[in-house]
Amino acid sequence: MGLFSKIKEGLKKTRDSVVGQIDSMLKSFTKIDDDQFEELEELLVMGDVGINTAQRICEELKARVKRDGVKDPNQSPGLGGTAQSAARAAETQALVQQLLPGFAGSAVLDADGLNAAARLLAEGGAFPHPAEELIVTPHPGEMARLTGLSAAQINADREGTALRYAQAWNAVVVLKGARTVVAAPDGRVRVNPTGNPGLSRGGSGDVLAGMTAALLACRLPAYEAAACAVYLHGAAADRAAAVHGEYGMLPHDILPELGRMFAEHQR
Repeated sequence: MGLFSKIKEGLKKTRDSVVGQIDSMLKSFTKIDDDQFEELEELLVMGDVGINTAQRICEELKARVKRDGVKDPNQSPGLGGTAQSAARAAETQALVQQLLPGFAGSAVLDADGLNAAARLLAEGGAFPHPAEELIVTPHPGEMARLTGLSAAQINADREGTALRYAQAWNAVVVLKGARTVVAAPDGRVRVNPTGNPGLSRGGSGDVLAGMTAALLACRLPAYEAAACAVYLHGAAADRAAAVHGEYGMLPHDILPELGRMFAEHQR
């Protein structure tokens, strides 16, 4: 089976699992509207099942709601951080706290999921963890919120910081930035040689999170999935920068270059 076929099959399994995990969420909606499905789609992307898969899941759920209706009204969950509202931040925190520990496989936690985890840690809670392996993908600002360190302290010892918290959280830490660091709880650390400043544009991290989740869905161990995703993400970005320039490249320019890389190596 080729790599793309494996990714497709892995994402199907991930999709089926996620549908089961969020089944109870549907019962808490007082109503279902397009805005709430957009929020749910964002949640699924945050959970790193991939944008296309998230869209398919939402279409399936829309069909189910239309067929079966909605029961047991309660508060409607949404996604967001304090930039949206304190209420939405609390909802996101509750979702991360409830869904991640109940997830049967491995998972990637990114963006507002990390901010929610930071609030849990600040309140004295444990880092939420799925049944199998966990990958977290913070940039220095998110890492600062998670650890209480300053961004300057983190960047002064990026490898040491990533490794220390990989062991503390029993998770693979992908500390993004110039020369992204990937650290595992067992002490393995690698500094990625690929990538360029064009990756600082918003949305680039979403591409990385999706690539990482796809490799996890292929059943790669978490450290290998993270290291491969980071390397390929940066290599594709370097090719995109060669075509569009670091200032001109956009996150969606990464994926065509990734496909070309695979094709060149008969994948």
